[in-house]
Amino acid sequence: MIIKALETLSTSYTNHTLDSIIEKYNSIIGKEGGQRIFWDFGVTKENQQVQNVNKTLEQAITEKKYISFHYRNASGKESDLTVEPLAIHYKWYAWYLFAYRDEKEQYYTFKVARMKDVEILNKKSMTDHGDIEERMKESEQNYYKTCINIEVHFEEQESGLIQEYFPDCQIEKMMNGVCRTFIGVPAKERLWKALLLSFGDRVKVVAPEEYKRELIDTARNFLSNYDS
Repeated sequence: MIIKALETLSTSYTNHTLDSIIEKYNSIIGKEGGQRIFWDFGVTKENQQVQNVNKTLEQAITEKKYISFHYRNASGKESDLTVEPLAIHYKWYAWYLFAYRDEKEQYYTFKVARMKDVEILNKKSMTDHGDIEERMKESEQNYYKTCINIEVHFEEQESGLIQEYFPDCQIEKMMNGVCRTFIGVPAKERLWKALLLSFGDRVKVVAPEEYKRELIDTARNFLSNYDS
């Protein structure tokens, strides 16, 4: 199970030492009847540009040096930033940088795929951030405080599909075979909008009104591209 976890990691992260470990394991298991468990996480593999940036970030973190880069956020806003990189982590099928901005005196998370022109600076960090994993957990908790609850209604026969995509959501049965659930999502992330739109007419977003209106506008703009 450990080696399968390493193979999973190797689909999204390039590391020669990791590849060597997996190769040695496969040569051993081949003599014992071969592999019997197969996981394919190829869809999660980031492109080469992300892999190259990860290597640069690893070096900067190891040497405790600052970096500069050009960034485009989820809303399309672009900016040039200088940060102290503290850790890179993989979640939500993508790599992220956890970093500290001196001028804001705050911790931030940046999606690596949105980082361009990454350069390591000569400036070294003298700050003690304590347990980085704890700082990451605190930052994540603060981030989730900004989430909004979306009320979604759907026919009872769609319950299985809703549970598949939102396994932690509680489904409540209402009248006339209609069910509802509340989905807590990050307000500024476009992924959730796309996911809800992918259900088509099988779900109906009821609240909040602002998010409901945003989905309607997105659908109308989409249709306008096809003269419908």
